[in-house]
Amino acid sequence: MDDLTEKRIGRHGYYIDHGNGTVTDIRTGLMWMRASEGQSWEDGIVKGNAERFRFDEAINIQKIYAGHCDWRTPSLKELVTIVDKTRNSPFIDLDVFPNTHNDRYRSSTPHQYSTHLAYSVDFSFGSEDRCGRIGGLYLRLVRGNIQPSKLTISTTGNGTGHVECNPALPTYEFGSKVTLLARASANSIFMGWQGDIICNDASCNLTMDSSKIGLTH
Repeated sequence: MDDLTEKRIGRHGYYIDHGNGTVTDIRTGLMWMRASEGQSWEDGIVKGNAERFRFDEAINIQKIYAGHCDWRTPSLKELVTIVDKTRNSPFIDLDVFPNTHNDRYRSSTPHQYSTHLAYSVDFSFGSEDRCGRIGGLYLRLVRGNIQPSKLTISTTGNGTGHVECNPALPTYEFGSKVTLLARASANSIFMGWQGDIICNDASCNLTMDSSKIGLTH
């Protein structure tokens, strides 16, 4: 098993630094290379120039690094998880991924209607993009699978009531939407949310970008 006891890094503390040029995102369970493909990680610094890859090169890439032999090109769903909207040009946490190009990075996801197009993420805008399969784009490798997120709801205070979740599932895929509705029983009053849920109303929408704990009071 991978050792996840090492220090957390990044603006939000989302990433565990393994000290070998890789990090694990605690929200998704995915392990990422800190350097773009073509660059190198030496003494805690990203060095060299990133290379550009065609789509066929990206999806067929094989690499052994940091003791793992299953590094691959991320899917579009995986690549968008490292977009950081609190940053700007590039929209990524540079404390975690130094020297990331303010440009498009390839995903392994082909366009559903065209054999000439595929999907990428443009970190200069922090958004998905369509691109040709022939032209060269930058690449960051990943390993593992996105882990489902859990939502735990508890009630506090002296009143009674319950919370309805729609959809009500044991776990949620990363980025899925959940609607919460707190219903107070007779002679009880809903006072608000606590924990990971930031909302002022009894009904609120939640994006499952990590496992969350919510409290009502």
